[in-house]
Amino acid sequence: MLVAKSKHPEKSGDTTHGSPLISSSAIRRLVETGSIADASTYLGRLPTYLGTVRHGNKMGRTIGFPTANVHPDGPRATPLDGVYAAWVERNPLSSTAVFHAGAISIGDRPTFNGTIRLVEAFLPGFDGDLYDQELRLHFVARLRGQVRFESIDALVTQMNADVATCLHLLGVPAKQP
Repeated sequence: MLVAKSKHPEKSGDTTHGSPLISSSAIRRLVETGSIADASTYLGRLPTYLGTVRHGNKMGRTIGFPTANVHPDGPRATPLDGVYAAWVERNPLSSTAVFHAGAISIGDRPTFNGTIRLVEAFLPGFDGDLYDQELRLHFVARLRGQVRFESIDALVTQMNADVATCLHLLGVPAKQP
């Protein structure tokens, strides 16, 4: 069992100084059901997802939201399908790690009749090449579930609102027109 609310969980018996115990499997289930705040509480940090950026079909780029398709480097607990505010860490395993605000979409892109579950990261204001780079996503909050929109315009309107919400939750000023 893991001691809750510890940055460095330790093995323990029933309780440690009054902290409830929770198993790593239970924390994984919290992440997989989108309960980011609860998972963060028990982990003592934000839940993360580590992966490498791979080429996709560049659909996001065509509608003004170039996304990084993050493929896991191994078995990972992936949050429930939906849209999340997150910190995106570039080069997380090096001394040159850099953090960016991010809007993360997890799901099969229902508006585009997608059938493959993807983890896509949009970094507002970032203009660079992320292909083949490792990213660590630090999930802060779940905004909403996946939605099939009636039009691309409706999707773009919602994506703009989602990005604004993400920036607000992360304490990052929105870019002014």
